[in-house]
Amino acid sequence: MATLFQVLQFCDGNGVPYDYGKVYWYQAGASTPKDTWVDQAESAIAANPVVLDEEGRPDHGSGASAIWIRGSYKMVLTDKNDVVILTLDDINEYEQLDWTGLTASIADLNSTTTTALLKTSAYSLLITDRGKTILCDATSAPFTIDLPAAATAGNKFKIIIKKIDKSANAVTIDPAASEKIDDRTTYLLSDYFDFVELHCNGSNWYVVASQIRGTVLSVSSTYTLNLSDNTKLVKADANGGAFDINLPSAATVGRGWRVSIKKVDVSANTVTAKPSGAETIDGAVSLGLSTQHFSVTLISDGTNFLVFCEYGDTASGGAYPLEYLRGVRCLQNVLAPTTAIDFEKGAARGENNLANLTLLSTMTKTVGNWVAGTGNGGLATGVILAIKTWFHCFLIGKPDGTTDAGFDTSITATNLLATASGYTDYKRVWSFRTEYANTNIDNMITTVAVGGARITYWKTIALDAGHISYFLGATVTELALLFVPLAIKTTAIFTAGADTNVGSTSIYFSDPDQDVQAPDYATGFSDNVIENPVTYFGTRHKIMTNTSSQIRFHKESAWGGESILRFYTIGWEE
Repeated sequence: MATLFQVLQFCDGNGVPYDYGKVYWYQAGASTPKDTWVDQAESAIAANPVVLDEEGRPDHGSGASAIWIRGSYKMVLTDKNDVVILTLDDINEYEQLDWTGLTASIADLNSTTTTALLKTSAYSLLITDRGKTILCDATSAPFTIDLPAAATAGNKFKIIIKKIDKSANAVTIDPAASEKIDDRTTYLLSDYFDFVELHCNGSNWYVVASQIRGTVLSVSSTYTLNLSDNTKLVKADANGGAFDINLPSAATVGRGWRVSIKKVDVSANTVTAKPSGAETIDGAVSLGLSTQHFSVTLISDGTNFLVFCEYGDTASGGAYPLEYLRGVRCLQNVLAPTTAIDFEKGAARGENNLANLTLLSTMTKTVGNWVAGTGNGGLATGVILAIKTWFHCFLIGKPDGTTDAGFDTSITATNLLATASGYTDYKRVWSFRTEYANTNIDNMITTVAVGGARITYWKTIALDAGHISYFLGATVTELALLFVPLAIKTTAIFTAGADTNVGSTSIYFSDPDQDVQAPDYATGFSDNVIENPVTYFGTRHKIMTNTSSQIRFHKESAWGGESILRFYTIGWEE
């Protein structure tokens, strides 16, 4: 019901009525005309403007002389010649000392009329539904509740809408025209006993109370989430093939919007969550779920998405930290040790920080031309298989989590990424070398030591691989004598000995990155010292090498004589 506007006669400061004046009614703060009524029951809409009689009172005809309003208004009073006398804005029902209106409110509260309406199909709310509870039973089919125009409802209108059935059918609440509910174009009640209480301010609608349990959404192909999917659990079935779940813009949905995604099938197909535009998930351009029952919950901070919680191997979750490497030991294939490498299962973070690289089972790559998948070639296009050549072993990955492997002579996998279309990230996990006289993979043993260090030993020390002789003078010498993978900093493991023509001497080894050092006789000799050698050989040493000038050594200059130094590189550690 409408409320009686308190001013019933319009006069000037001397009490002279504005005879035949006019009263225009608009939406508050605007110039859009808005209806008033001739009576409390709203049986007829008043003229706009309302023309006053000779006594300055509203004249609706049939003896009616009051003005009844609902919501917020702007009123403009003019004289009979349309000269503006007075403008009043933001007039609200019940907010002035209007005892008639207060009486009407009390009458509403004490009314015995049913305030809960049961709806089983589409319904458009009426102004007279203000304050009621709409109980929605969508058992038969989903349907929509249309809200009245906020400008018509006014800033006192409130309504409660509740879904009472257990079906998966949603009840959609739809504001009028371009109006919104908390900045949403629609609002969904999807689960049993979900409800929302809405208040109107005369322009839009706002949620002041709600219970949204979060429905289950099943998808099996690419799907784009939107604002109304907030709190949903997305059951992703990728049996039919890999697909994407596109996230809405974090900036659009705002802080606190969240969604959970769970992969429910047993296939190896990846379900990939992709942010909008340049937005990220924990800094990554995507997040992939590749194993059954792995799941992740994502939440918007208003700019990007963050991993709120996850279940499963970290391969399914957010971005690994840079330099992350777990597992992925490389071994020569048992059946074809000279032509194939096995990449054992494990995970890593790409050097470009674009993708998580995950192998869920061993992948075998041969030294043939690269083709995706296990058992196929791994050699980058344009890279020639030659004797005495170092090749680096890489995991490579796409932003959606797809992972493969291969070989390249480039330490940054430049040729391999150019060969494998769509792969944008890489992680070196090992290196191998071809033999002295042919292109077979040299025979090596790999292991992982306590603490995670990766160690590789030559099974048979090749002549060019480890036996190097050098005539020693008295000066400090830096030479590339060690046999380790090129272009990386690694720890060389070697043995060394010397033939000397004097009775006593010492030879000192050090890292090329260190300052020049000599043995400390006061505290004893370093581990990297050969003391008093006479054709002595066999002590194991380790040197961190930068692979350009690989080792620094010198004979103690205080002693005379000549020595011949021999190296045997037996492996390296990373």
